[in-house]
Amino acid sequence: MKETLSLTQVKNWLKIFSVSIITISDELNLLDSATGDGEHGSNLSVGAHSILEYVELVPVETIGQFFEGVGMIIVNSVGGASGALYGTLFLRLGKVSGDKTEMDLQLLSEAFNYARSGISELGRVKAGDKMLFDALNPAVEIFLSGASSGKSLRAAISEARIAADQGRAGTAIMEARIGRGRYRDWE
Repeated sequence: MKETLSLTQVKNWLKIFSVSIITISDELNLLDSATGDGEHGSNLSVGAHSILEYVELVPVETIGQFFEGVGMIIVNSVGGASGALYGTLFLRLGKVSGDKTEMDLQLLSEAFNYARSGISELGRVKAGDKMLFDALNPAVEIFLSGASSGKSLRAAISEARIAADQGRAGTAIMEARIGRGRYRDWE
Protein backbone atom coordinates (compact mmCIF):
# COMPACT_ATOMS: atom_id res chain seq x y z
CA MET A 1 0.00 0.00 0.00
CA LYS A 2 1.33 3.41 -1.01
CA GLU A 3 1.81 5.97 1.77
CA THR A 4 -0.16 9.18 1.34
CA LEU A 5 -1.00 12.40 3.12
CA SER A 6 -4.72 13.07 3.39
CA LEU A 7 -6.40 16.46 3.20
CA THR A 8 -7.03 16.20 6.95
CA GLN A 9 -3.33 15.56 7.62
CA VAL A 10 -2.32 18.51 5.42
CA LYS A 11 -4.78 20.77 7.27
CA ASN A 12 -3.47 19.57 10.63
CA TRP A 13 0.11 20.23 9.52
CA LEU A 14 -0.82 23.81 8.58
CA LYS A 15 -2.52 24.30 11.94
CA ILE A 16 0.61 23.14 13.77
CA PHE A 17 2.79 25.30 11.53
CA SER A 18 0.60 28.35 12.11
CA VAL A 19 0.59 27.92 15.89
CA SER A 20 4.39 27.57 15.77
CA ILE A 21 4.74 30.83 13.83
CA ILE A 22 2.49 32.64 16.30
CA THR A 23 4.47 31.21 19.23
CA ILE A 24 7.87 32.35 17.91
CA SER A 25 6.77 35.67 16.39
CA ASP A 26 8.69 37.73 18.95
CA GLU A 27 11.86 35.75 18.26
CA LEU A 28 11.39 36.26 14.51
CA ASN A 29 10.96 39.99 15.11
CA LEU A 30 14.21 40.08 17.05
CA LEU A 31 16.08 38.23 14.31
CA ASP A 32 14.58 40.54 11.68
CA SER A 33 15.68 43.63 13.59
CA ALA A 34 19.31 42.84 12.73
CA THR A 35 18.76 43.74 9.07
CA GLY A 36 15.17 44.86 8.77
CA ASP A 37 12.38 46.66 10.50
CA GLY A 38 11.83 44.01 13.17
CA GLU A 39 8.29 43.06 12.20
CA HIS A 40 8.78 39.81 10.29
CA GLY A 41 7.31 37.67 13.08
CA SER A 42 4.35 39.99 13.60
CA ASN A 43 3.75 40.03 9.87
CA LEU A 44 3.81 36.23 9.59
CA SER A 45 1.68 35.94 12.72
CA VAL A 46 -1.13 37.89 11.04
CA GLY A 47 -1.07 35.37 8.21
CA ALA A 48 -0.90 32.43 10.62
CA HIS A 49 -3.98 33.65 12.50
CA SER A 50 -5.79 33.98 9.16
CA ILE A 51 -4.76 30.46 8.16
CA LEU A 52 -6.08 29.05 11.44
CA GLU A 53 -9.41 30.77 10.82
CA TYR A 54 -9.50 29.48 7.24
CA VAL A 55 -8.79 25.89 8.33
CA GLU A 56 -11.65 25.98 10.83
CA LEU A 57 -14.26 27.93 8.87
CA VAL A 58 -13.86 27.29 5.15
CA PRO A 59 -14.87 23.89 3.79
CA VAL A 60 -12.60 22.55 1.06
CA GLU A 61 -12.81 19.32 -0.89
CA THR A 62 -9.29 18.95 -2.28
CA ILE A 63 -5.69 19.52 -1.30
CA GLY A 64 -5.26 21.83 -4.27
CA GLN A 65 -8.22 23.96 -3.22
CA PHE A 66 -6.87 24.07 0.33
CA PHE A 67 -3.33 25.11 -0.65
CA GLU A 68 -4.62 27.72 -3.10
CA GLY A 69 -6.82 29.18 -0.37
CA VAL A 70 -3.86 29.31 2.01
CA GLY A 71 -1.77 30.96 -0.71
CA MET A 72 -4.36 33.68 -1.28
CA ILE A 73 -4.69 34.28 2.46
CA ILE A 74 -0.94 34.75 2.75
CA VAL A 75 -0.74 37.05 -0.27
CA ASN A 76 -3.58 39.17 1.12
CA SER A 77 -2.56 39.24 4.79
CA VAL A 78 1.24 39.02 4.98
CA GLY A 79 3.03 42.12 3.79
CA GLY A 80 6.30 42.60 2.04
CA ALA A 81 8.32 40.03 0.18
CA SER A 82 7.31 37.31 2.64
CA GLY A 83 3.67 37.48 1.60
CA ALA A 84 4.56 37.15 -2.06
CA LEU A 85 7.09 34.36 -1.54
CA TYR A 86 5.11 32.22 0.90
CA GLY A 87 1.94 32.92 -1.06
CA THR A 88 3.65 31.71 -4.24
CA LEU A 89 4.80 28.57 -2.46
CA PHE A 90 1.26 27.62 -1.44
CA LEU A 91 -0.39 28.73 -4.69
CA ARG A 92 2.01 26.53 -6.62
CA LEU A 93 1.54 23.61 -4.23
CA GLY A 94 -2.18 24.00 -4.88
CA LYS A 95 -1.86 24.13 -8.63
CA VAL A 96 0.05 20.85 -8.80
CA SER A 97 -2.12 19.16 -6.14
CA GLY A 98 -5.24 20.02 -8.12
CA ASP A 99 -8.28 17.90 -7.36
CA LYS A 100 -6.41 15.32 -5.26
CA THR A 101 -7.59 14.44 -1.78
CA GLU A 102 -4.35 12.60 -1.00
CA MET A 103 -0.70 13.21 -1.83
CA ASP A 104 1.89 10.51 -2.32
CA LEU A 105 5.62 11.25 -2.40
CA GLN A 106 5.62 11.65 -6.18
CA LEU A 107 2.92 14.33 -6.09
CA LEU A 108 4.49 16.00 -3.06
CA SER A 109 7.87 16.17 -4.80
CA GLU A 110 6.33 17.57 -8.01
CA ALA A 111 4.36 20.16 -6.04
CA PHE A 112 7.36 21.32 -4.00
CA ASN A 113 9.58 21.38 -7.09
CA TYR A 114 7.07 23.64 -8.85
CA ALA A 115 6.81 25.82 -5.72
CA ARG A 116 10.59 26.04 -5.52
CA SER A 117 10.80 27.24 -9.12
CA GLY A 118 8.13 29.88 -8.41
CA ILE A 119 10.06 31.23 -5.43
CA SER A 120 13.28 31.24 -7.45
CA GLU A 121 11.63 33.11 -10.31
CA LEU A 122 9.73 35.61 -8.16
CA GLY A 123 12.60 36.34 -5.79
CA ARG A 124 15.30 35.96 -8.44
CA VAL A 125 17.15 33.74 -5.97
CA LYS A 126 19.30 30.67 -6.19
CA ALA A 127 21.13 28.45 -3.75
CA GLY A 128 23.77 30.38 -1.83
CA ASP A 129 21.95 33.72 -1.80
CA LYS A 130 21.34 33.46 1.98
CA MET A 131 17.58 33.40 1.60
CA LEU A 132 14.55 31.17 2.32
CA PHE A 133 15.53 29.30 -0.83
CA ASP A 134 18.63 27.91 0.92
CA ALA A 135 16.40 25.95 3.32
CA LEU A 136 13.76 24.97 0.76
CA ASN A 137 16.12 23.78 -1.96
CA PRO A 138 17.76 20.82 -0.14
CA ALA A 139 14.37 19.66 1.15
CA VAL A 140 12.96 19.60 -2.38
CA GLU A 141 15.99 17.66 -3.57
CA ILE A 142 15.28 15.04 -0.87
CA PHE A 143 11.65 14.78 -2.02
CA LEU A 144 12.68 14.37 -5.66
CA SER A 145 15.37 11.79 -5.00
CA GLY A 146 13.08 9.95 -2.59
CA ALA A 147 10.30 9.77 -5.16
CA SER A 148 12.63 8.42 -7.83
CA SER A 149 14.25 5.85 -5.52
CA GLY A 150 11.05 4.52 -3.93
CA LYS A 151 11.72 5.95 -0.47
CA SER A 152 8.80 5.94 1.94
CA LEU A 153 6.84 9.16 2.34
CA ARG A 154 7.52 9.25 6.07
CA ALA A 155 11.29 8.81 5.57
CA ALA A 156 11.41 11.45 2.84
CA ILE A 157 9.53 13.99 4.97
CA SER A 158 11.83 13.30 7.92
CA GLU A 159 14.97 13.61 5.80
CA ALA A 160 13.62 16.74 4.05
CA ARG A 161 13.04 18.39 7.43
CA ILE A 162 16.65 17.67 8.41
CA ALA A 163 17.93 18.91 5.04
CA ALA A 164 15.92 22.13 5.36
CA ASP A 165 17.29 22.71 8.86
CA GLN A 166 20.84 22.10 7.64
CA GLY A 167 20.22 24.47 4.72
CA ARG A 168 18.96 27.11 7.13
CA ALA A 169 21.94 26.63 9.43
CA GLY A 170 24.28 26.87 6.46
CA THR A 171 23.15 30.43 5.79
CA ALA A 172 24.99 31.55 8.95
CA ILE A 173 28.32 31.43 7.13
CA MET A 174 27.03 32.80 3.84
CA GLU A 175 27.42 36.34 2.64
CA ALA A 176 24.08 37.76 1.56
CA ARG A 177 24.02 38.49 -2.16
CA ILE A 178 20.52 39.95 -2.35
CA GLY A 179 18.02 41.50 0.03
CA ARG A 180 18.58 43.70 3.05
CA GLY A 181 21.22 41.45 4.52
CA ARG A 182 23.76 42.50 1.92
CA TYR A 183 23.74 46.05 3.28
CA ARG A 184 24.52 45.01 6.84
CA ASP A 185 28.05 45.53 8.13
CA TRP A 186 28.69 42.24 9.94
CA GLU A 187 32.01 43.24 11.58
